[in-house]
Amino acid sequence: MSESHLNLLLLVDICQQKVYHKFMITKRFGAHLRTLRQAKGIGQRELARRVNIEASRLCRIEQGERPPPLNRLGALAQALDVDLSELLALIDGGRELDQALVRLPRENRITGKIISYAAGIAVLQVGKEVSDIASAAELTIHDEVTIALSPRAVFLALQLQQSSARNKFRGMITAIKYQKGTARIDIDCGSFPLVSVITARSATEMDLTVGKEVYAFFKATAVSVLTLQDRVNKIRGRY
Repeated sequence: MSESHLNLLLLVDICQQKVYHKFMITKRFGAHLRTLRQAKGIGQRELARRVNIEASRLCRIEQGERPPPLNRLGALAQALDVDLSELLALIDGGRELDQALVRLPRENRITGKIISYAAGIAVLQVGKEVSDIASAAELTIHDEVTIALSPRAVFLALQLQQSSARNKFRGMITAIKYQKGTARIDIDCGSFPLVSVITARSATEMDLTVGKEVYAFFKATAVSVLTLQDRVNKIRGRY
């Protein structure tokens, strides 16, 4: 399991951190972590060094007093030479965690590299395009991450216009599907596809047709980074 794969799948937003902390602070997790470490013949200080956390923090994790840092879970699994799913299987309340974590949309998943991060806003390079991301978790420059965006958070316009949305992309409509008063619009933005769901009335008033150029807008705050649970689902072959 490569470090880049680990990095891109271990970033969560604030609401997910609360759920994560609730279920990860357990004596059972700490005890099994200690058992794994000892079985590998790794000292506590050595594991802390490999994972890049303080030895005192690792001690508290093993005692069940603290959860491991979210952005070091992948490094922890790698240092112990175990699959991340094996490490996560040690969590008490795993089923509840599965239900409670925010599920991301399957559409509008975009992978790119972080080229800058400041004041909670990251800039993601995707081919020739860049996208702004608002993230509660600190992102590292050059990390490869995958973001997800609800189709209902993608707004369309026929012309470029001023708005509070930081992300604006020109694209061509490749498909339109009407269903129950809504219209699903597939857009080719060049470096990546986007899907927008708007009302059927709006699509009719804008005279949207396949082959027509539109501008797609979405706010940086509407973007989520691929969650920890999505990583588990991929490992277990759910997607």
